[in-house]
Amino acid sequence: MEEAPKSGASSRETIVQRHNSAANSATITLAPGCRASESGDIVGITHGLAQPIVDRLHKVLDYPLSITNSSGIIVASSEEGRLGICLEVATQAIATRSEIRISEEDSGKVSATEGSARAPKAPAAASASEGIVLPLILRDNCAGALYVRGKAEELSVFASILSVAVISLLEAAEITHQDSSPQQLIDAWVKNLISSSGEDLEQSARQASILGIDCSKLSAVIVIRFSLVAYSDLPLLETAITELMNTGSGLHFLSYTGLGQYVCAVPVAAFKGEIELGETCLALARKLADLRVHFHIGVGRPNCGVQGYRQSYQDAFHSARVAERLGDAKRILYYNEQHIFRLLEGVPDYLRGIFIDNQTEGRSWDPVLLETLQTYFAMNCHVNETARALYIHRNTLLFRLNKIADIYNLDPRKFHDAVVLQVLLYLLQLSESGGKEE
Repeated sequence: MEEAPKSGASSRETIVQRHNSAANSATITLAPGCRASESGDIVGITHGLAQPIVDRLHKVLDYPLSITNSSGIIVASSEEGRLGICLEVATQAIATRSEIRISEEDSGKVSATEGSARAPKAPAAASASEGIVLPLILRDNCAGALYVRGKAEELSVFASILSVAVISLLEAAEITHQDSSPQQLIDAWVKNLISSSGEDLEQSARQASILGIDCSKLSAVIVIRFSLVAYSDLPLLETAITELMNTGSGLHFLSYTGLGQYVCAVPVAAFKGEIELGETCLALARKLADLRVHFHIGVGRPNCGVQGYRQSYQDAFHSARVAERLGDAKRILYYNEQHIFRLLEGVPDYLRGIFIDNQTEGRSWDPVLLETLQTYFAMNCHVNETARALYIHRNTLLFRLNKIADIYNLDPRKFHDAVVLQVLLYLLQLSESGGKEE
């Protein structure tokens, strides 16, 4: 719904609203300047959206220009007295979705009628002079036309570029004029991003740019899933996520997508690589554990572009779902781990048991050593990063790694032994969870 007109624009607004109402009276009642497309979507260009664009462009162009709605009625113009006039040539351009050039010879033959395109009244004093009319296509719907007055030969050089600029500005204006907060707009964009039937990539990329999301940044999408969480707890959880993930250049975006799920993206460059990102995810897990909420985190493969972010989300989502099946045994699962778990799930229980017994010889795991080993592998076997993630001295970590080697005859600092220990940890986590896919 349009805002109430300001005093200086009241007469112009009244004309536009009157003629838009007449143009739509033969069908259904729509907002001023809107029409129903064949698919049922509402696509509209109103005076409130278009006039600021015309004013802005007219400051840098020496040519008069006007924008019509889908009925061919001028809803914005750089010329006085043009609002509310229906350009028949504009309705032709809209119907055919093609550019129409008005030569000097044709200008006297092309009429401009004041009133509805469906029920024209007497011709207005103004007529369509020499120029170019281009259709304005928004999301596959012809929402109106751009009329630039001047020598057609001169205009042909830049008119198509100008129409692209107008379309981009209309899309931006349409988003920012919605009665939604910036976060609600980001939420809507993220929901479309993660939808399998989302909008085309080019359209989604344009919307991201309007919302300040730079899709060229290499980023990892992270899915955080909560179970049995109260709606009143969400602000507290969101604060915890924002504080811990907002490192360096900060969160790329954060959105609550419903059903206890948060989706966020973080530029990998902000974390000096994936190791520091892993540290931050571990810190987030500890913070959420302190809040006594049940959660699982899936981390997607870093990627860029709308399609890349969508793929990273799929990686993160499936990783989080596998982590949920593992229960408390696995709170964080990275994109490169989920396939290993799915592979090991196919191993019969008795073979898993034989492998575990052979490697542990019946010895139980000390919880401190188990956490140390899990963190060591999560940090890609980097000693300093592991010590920092565990908040312990480097020498303390080396002491624990030596103790693991002494007890299990497997040294995590040796590649072959590290592989055996990692598989052992995976099997222990599967055994703890029951090890079967839902």
